[in-house]
Amino acid sequence: MSCTTIDFANYVSDGDSRLWPTLGPNRGQRQAQPLAPLLVVLRDYILAHHALEFLPFNGSLRVLNLPPGYIATVYTNAKGRPVHTCHGHPRGGQWTSFASFIPHIIAILRGDVARCGCVLCLRHRGQGTPARKLPRPFWQIR
Repeated sequence: MSCTTIDFANYVSDGDSRLWPTLGPNRGQRQAQPLAPLLVVLRDYILAHHALEFLPFNGSLRVLNLPPGYIATVYTNAKGRPVHTCHGHPRGGQWTSFASFIPHIIAILRGDVARCGCVLCLRHRGQGTPARKLPRPFWQIR
């Protein structure tokens, strides 16, 4: 059985790496979070909620990378607990969990961040210019 692969390197992204926090190796400093477990969560979310949107989908799915310009980070807070955040939204801010970032990733997959329902887009929707509409994903172009 063949596998459908979503490689975000092939997608147009609105992510902005200039908005990432400073990363460092010391305790208490933010570090890039390992991607493998996050990509499994993202794959499972897509399979559960959006699989029928993908024309070439055949029952098996693999997700590679986060969209360009985005990063998932982790740091230890003053109480010794790990704190997970995601960064790169073009208007700044951070998602306080990977789960709250997933709706934005789905909007990038659809090529329509102008109608994104993530918490950061909803917060910024009434402020300033509207989010730009991205080109359609390559798998939707006929």
